[in-house]
Amino acid sequence: MAQLYTSDYDTPWNYAEEAIVQLAGFNFTVTDAATGNPIQGALCVIYAGLDGTGDADTVYTDSQGIAGIDAKWFAPRSWSVSKEGYLSKLSNTMASIINVALESTAIQYTVRIFAGTGGTTSPIGSLTVASGTQLTVRATPYTGYVFDYWVYKGQNVGSQNPLAFLIDREAITINAVFKEIVTPPPNGEPPAEWPVVKTTRVFDNVRLDPGILQEAQQSKEKSVDTSLVLGGQIEYSVKLESSLATACTYYIMWNNEILKEEGFWVWEPHGTIKSGLLSIPLSKIRSTNILTIALTHVPATFNRCLFNVYVTLGYRSTPPVDPPWEEESLLEWLWRNAWWIALGSVGTLLTGAIVLGYIVELGEKKKK
Repeated sequence: MAQLYTSDYDTPWNYAEEAIVQLAGFNFTVTDAATGNPIQGALCVIYAGLDGTGDADTVYTDSQGIAGIDAKWFAPRSWSVSKEGYLSKLSNTMASIINVALESTAIQYTVRIFAGTGGTTSPIGSLTVASGTQLTVRATPYTGYVFDYWVYKGQNVGSQNPLAFLIDREAITINAVFKEIVTPPPNGEPPAEWPVVKTTRVFDNVRLDPGILQEAQQSKEKSVDTSLVLGGQIEYSVKLESSLATACTYYIMWNNEILKEEGFWVWEPHGTIKSGLLSIPLSKIRSTNILTIALTHVPATFNRCLFNVYVTLGYRSTPPVDPPWEEESLLEWLWRNAWWIALGSVGTLLTGAIVLGYIVELGEKKKK
């Protein structure tokens, strides 16, 4: 440390160690780094040694953020300024005028919390929180979904729920990822008297969405050895995925006969699943069979449903040939819809006849 001239005698002490530093006053001005406003009550300290060591003298800033202190007993070589709620500052640069801008420890960061398809979070959206906050977020899945994992700062951080996230920088995003529950139809055991059982998932996650139309449907057909078949059953699940206004009816038909007709109504939330087991007696099994799923609604209400349908056929012995389920042939479709095609054809002919008669009538009027 530099030795000082501090004696009241006419002749000062002389240690001849290093350049002598004259005693002087130091004026601090302390402000908030974010707002520029003066900080009252900040502790200003001057030290005899470097890096805040050695003897010290202190003073507090006034309402204008200003404080003055005289070095009476030592030549200062460092200073510090501190205030609760702010980051302290320490410096070895001495000057008669010291301007200090303190940064608040309560720095505010924006956090964005998102929920993927199938659920929500609490909290959700954009939040402003203090730096260093441990923000706890809970994920809540909708019906038909389960929570899968979190994405934090672009990384998969696991499936603990709820989970606390450290907010240590600006623009952190937290995303909750959900996954759909694939619910198989009820496990209906086939009758014990069926020695051979063959089960096929005929409609596998098939979506029907009539859109602006009234109805949407799909059909598949299968040839069966009627000399060996003993009976059958249909296991199904139908999930309401979305709608503009929920009000729809689904159908499961076997050879154009309705085996199941059930609706989803306005009070039922998206994700509602309806399932069941339908019996197919031997008397209703033909050599060629058609399985149809259909969805009807009020046009433009945009109801959409997800179908999973299994068909089990029982045989007395293994059939030598077991053709797969296939898309319905054009011939079968024409035969099944012959009545509607005929009715449409008649309507078209009648409309054409009416238009033709009107044109002839107009021609005769012009001649007159």
